[in-house]
Amino acid sequence: MRRRSFHAAHGVGRVNVTPMIDVVMVLIVFYLIVGKLASERIESMELPRSAFGDETPPPDPLVINVLPGEDEPRIVVETFEVSVGALEKAVRERLRARDGIGVQIRASRTLPYGAVRPVLEACRRGGARTVLLSTERSS
Repeated sequence: MRRRSFHAAHGVGRVNVTPMIDVVMVLIVFYLIVGKLASERIESMELPRSAFGDETPPPDPLVINVLPGEDEPRIVVETFEVSVGALEKAVRERLRARDGIGVQIRASRTLPYGAVRPVLEACRRGGARTVLLSTERSS
């Protein structure tokens, strides 16, 4: 009968990869979180100026950005671009998921009111009870 002999583990030729795996996992989680936060970042734009209004934002509103476009304004709900026709459905679905929390509309200063009005009407038809228009504080 032949016996197998096992060699004793030598510390010289082995590399402990456990710390490296831990560091890689932490980096993966870090980049996932940063990527999520970066995708939810509100697009920068010049908001209309106002000396009046409340400075305390509501808790976690549904943010709708109205940006200037080539032919018509671009409408971005959270991070997804939608058309004016699909806005009502998008608002209704997201408000249902958030238990009816209000809507915050951020429209560029360069847009006329006629470009923002369809967004306001779609929010009303979508079931938004509270609609806030964001402005910058003027001095």
